[in-house]
Amino acid sequence: PETSIEDCCRLLEKNQIRRVPVIDQTGRCCGMVSQADIAKAAPTEQTAEVLKQVSEPSEHASRVAA
Repeated sequence: PETSIEDCCRLLEKNQIRRVPVIDQTGRCCGMVSQADIAKAAPTEQTAEVLKQVSEPSEHASRVAA
């Protein structure tokens, strides 16, 4: 767990996802970071931006629904 909250936010925004796994040094999943976790830890303005970006429809979502 060396990834910063900012990097998690970028990952959530880029992939329009709401959770990311936390992987240990051996590659095993040892937890999850959710939007709610970030909302509790991040400044309000950063949380609002992440929620906005993740909530916008993506091109991928449109293709899946079709």
